[in-house]
Amino acid sequence: MGKRTNPIGLRTKYVNMWKTDCLGPSYSRQLRLALFSAVQACLSDLLSAKKISLLWFNAKDRGFTAEMDVFCSELPTIYDRVFIHWRLRVLFKSRLRVRYHSLSQWLVVSNDRKSTVVSALGRYKRFRENRFFFRTAGLLRLGFSALNSELLSRVVRDIMKKHNRHWLVFRFLKNALGLFVESSSSIVGLRLLISGKLNGRPRKKKKEFRFGIMPLQAFSHDIDYSYRVVVTKFGVFGIKLWLFKRRKQRKW
Repeated sequence: MGKRTNPIGLRTKYVNMWKTDCLGPSYSRQLRLALFSAVQACLSDLLSAKKISLLWFNAKDRGFTAEMDVFCSELPTIYDRVFIHWRLRVLFKSRLRVRYHSLSQWLVVSNDRKSTVVSALGRYKRFRENRFFFRTAGLLRLGFSALNSELLSRVVRDIMKKHNRHWLVFRFLKNALGLFVESSSSIVGLRLLISGKLNGRPRKKKKEFRFGIMPLQAFSHDIDYSYRVVVTKFGVFGIKLWLFKRRKQRKW
């Protein structure tokens, strides 16, 4: 039996660390990444000054106008929205349209989203009554709907940094990720690997979650990969996440 190869090993120039459709295909990848980092830095600075945390954002180029969705903990005031729009429009070539959403508002808009989040919390009373777990489940639901591995890995990083009882975190991730993968029609499989001194043990160990199908060596499959590092009082943890997305069939 041969050694199992990491899917990133044979995917040079095929897997992007951050996939975004912020600009059209006429722009180069370096320009897209530079614009994305500039927008992220500008948004985080402006919202943090108002004591508002930035959860996630996405932008799409519609030709003459660029539409951007910003998810934050609280909705900014009208004056702050005008000021942020004035600062961001310099970065885009076309007209900019920004829509702000709060996580609670995004969940209330559709009853299906809220019902899946509540069912993802499971039968454990600790998850249902804790506001942090409910918000984390909502962010995971948002990451699955956006098909973004970077958002999912960031949510896992935040929950690992927040809670020191890792067994509780693993139980929550097993319930939430398993349900979201089964309910999503655009995701075929997911693999999550967390390595470090779990539960304060002196030796390093790995915890792996697998849901669905995850191919190893195939260029034709669309796999989004993300890697993050989190520093806690138990040491440094590495988080790797693979997201196997279903390809859309072309209509000739």
